[in-house]
Amino acid sequence: MKNRVLLFFAFLLLLKNDAESQRLSMRAGLGVSSYYGDLVQGYPLLNQTSPSFTLGAAYDITEQLKARMQFSYLRVRADDKNNKREDFKDRNLNFRSGVFETSFLAEYDILNKEEYFIVPYVFGGFGLFTYNPTTVDINGNKVNLRDARTEGQGYPAFPDRKPYSKMGLNLSGGLGIRMEYSDEITFSLEYNFRKLFTDYLDDVSKTYPDPNLMPADWVASSFLLSYRGHELGNTFPGSSRPRGSTKNKDAFYTIQLTASFRLHGLQLGRDLSFYGSGTRNRVKVRNPKRVY
Repeated sequence: MKNRVLLFFAFLLLLKNDAESQRLSMRAGLGVSSYYGDLVQGYPLLNQTSPSFTLGAAYDITEQLKARMQFSYLRVRADDKNNKREDFKDRNLNFRSGVFETSFLAEYDILNKEEYFIVPYVFGGFGLFTYNPTTVDINGNKVNLRDARTEGQGYPAFPDRKPYSKMGLNLSGGLGIRMEYSDEITFSLEYNFRKLFTDYLDDVSKTYPDPNLMPADWVASSFLLSYRGHELGNTFPGSSRPRGSTKNKDAFYTIQLTASFRLHGLQLGRDLSFYGSGTRNRVKVRNPKRVY
């Protein structure tokens, strides 16, 4: 977390200039987060949500195009108890994870903010994130699922299953609608979807390991987390049955309310004109729609 904060302030220092301008703004967002994966049926919106928080900066490249850098902390979780399918309920798996994310995005306004108070926009980019799925076992102890190697990762019986990384890359994309409260302050409602390149955000992906091929210490501990139907009195379905699905990678999303504050005296490049090209003869009234 410390390195992320230092990186963020280094980004601000690169933009510092004494010129009078309002091309840089600070952003803070608060909302909810959720995930799509093997413990969720379909793609429901606002399913098993958790809180999310974002802090970042945006820089106006033109009047309608921005570059954004932001840091997010969010949580994702899911529980088979909330599934509609009986075989998922019988599996009885659950997880939760905190996610730290650093993302770099480009944002484009569909309408010109100089002409409209309400501005819809789209954005996209990529992010780097860390995660660590955990659960609480039947005795009430918090367990790190990656360390438990619930699908036999790293054992000789499953040479094709390597321990997964707790860091990954995602592709981000979404849309929002922004209210231009004033030249310095704006408010937005934003949906941000992240497509991941890992199927282990929830620690579930392939088939159950065959307990007959695993060491006794794994059977005595991790097997009870690989299949948790035993806690409901269910019988282990066998190693031939899928524990999850490898067809689709996991994903997560956030829905946030964001406030943005423009900063004076921070600039990279020349001033923006009314239409977005560099000029030193900038129109002093940035929002002529407010002049009567």
